[in-house]
Amino acid sequence: MNKDPSSFKLMLQYLLDAEFQASQPLDSVRVLSALLLTFVLASLIVVIYRICHRQIVTRAGSATAMVLVSMVTTLIIMPISTSIVLSLGMVGALSIVRFRTAMKDPADIAFLFWGIAIGVCNGAGFFNVSIVGTITIGLLVIAVARTPFKPRDPLLLVVRYAPSSEESLQEKLPPGRLLSKISRTEETELTLELHDSGDASGTTDLLLALDGVNEVSLVRYDGSFLSP
Repeated sequence: MNKDPSSFKLMLQYLLDAEFQASQPLDSVRVLSALLLTFVLASLIVVIYRICHRQIVTRAGSATAMVLVSMVTTLIIMPISTSIVLSLGMVGALSIVRFRTAMKDPADIAFLFWGIAIGVCNGAGFFNVSIVGTITIGLLVIAVARTPFKPRDPLLLVVRYAPSSEESLQEKLPPGRLLSKISRTEETELTLELHDSGDASGTTDLLLALDGVNEVSLVRYDGSFLSP
C-alpha cells in the first residue's frame, strides 16, 4: 500500500507551523509529541556538551539534568500557554523555589539554559524555533570548540630561597613578570609569572640545584601544583 506523499508533507507543515501548533488543544497527541521532540533535542544537546566540554571526565548527572530540565520545562509551559490565570498562579508558585547548587563551569550554565529554552519553545508549540535553533546553535558551538587556538595558560613560579643566594638566582630566573616578593630574615619568597611556559619543568630543576634555594613550585592560576 503506497503512502500519499502529500499527506506527509501536510503533517510536516502543520508540525512546523507555530501558529497552528499554539492554537491546538492540550490533548495527548500534542503533549506526547512535544515531550518526544524535547527529549530528542535535549539528547542532541548532551552529545554536543560532551564534544565541547573541556574536562576529561564528564558527570552523568549533568547529562540527566539537561534532559530532565528540558522536559519538565515543556510540561510547565504547556498549561501556562493556554490560560493567563494559570500562568499567574504558576509564576507565584515557582517563585518560592530556590536552587542552591553552584556551578563552577559557566559552560554548564549555558547548556542548561539552552535546554530550558528548548522546553519553553516546545511547550508553547514553537517546534520550528526549537529545531532550527538547536541545529544552528549546535553547529556553531561545535565549530567554535573545534577551532584551533593557543590558549593563554600562564604559570606562576614560586621560589623560596636564602637571601644570600639572591644574585645567583636572578641570573637563572626565566623571563617573566614579578608579582610579589616577600623578604624575611632567613628566607625570601618570590612569585613570578612566566612569559613562556614551554620548558617550565626544566626551569624548576635548574633553580632547585642552586645553593640556598629551599623550594621551587610551579603553579597554575587554578591552584593545581605541577612541580616539584
